Amino acid sequence: MAEERLDQRFEKPIAFLVLVVFLGGGGIPIFSQIFGYPFSPSVEYYEASSPLRILFGLGAGAYIFYLTLATDFFERRKNSGLDRSKHPLKWMLFLIFGPVLFGTTANMFVVFTIPMTLAVVAGGHIELTYEVRDPTASNSRYCQSKVTLKSMPWYGGDVCGVGESFRSRLRPGMKVALGGWGTAQGLFYNEISIVDETDDH
Repeated sequence: MAEERLDQRFEKPIAFLVLVVFLGGGGIPIFSQIFGYPFSPSVEYYEASSPLRILFGLGAGAYIFYLTLATDFFERRKNSGLDRSKHPLKWMLFLIFGPVLFGTTANMFVVFTIPMTLAVVAGGHIELTYEVRDPTASNSRYCQSKVTLKSMPWYGGDVCGVGESFRSRLRPGMKVALGGWGTAQGLFYNEISIVDETDDH
């Protein structure tokens, strides 16, 4: 009985930590983009962080799966809406999609929130080089007139608000530099320039 109470005592703060760190941390890049402070991790950091992204993503997803399937965590919270006996459909959907959601946001936490924190704490003016994947990508709700960069995550490889005259000079495979405030791991950018126009005919 004492062991059960001990497990429950640690269960709540751990679940809260997972919720705040991964959902909150994963949401920071989205709000940063919406409020006009776009951030891009460096290609080198993104590639080097692969083991950490896998570890955080699988760890967060597995923990939420365990919390939903193997414990009565949600049953003990009357307003959660995920009581297995009262809301079986919601519970089943969360069991399936909850780990995916938390795994994705944990991935975003590593890719964006960690280098964003480094940029705020220890950043300076910097330029980072990227390769263009698509200079005429379709607009989305929060990203108009965008250029898509190569070797970047599907949820963070777009540079928004690029002028049409500049986009018309770009070709897939060309090198561009983003300038702004940050570190070698990533930067808050406010300018874009062409590094090499030898392929622009």
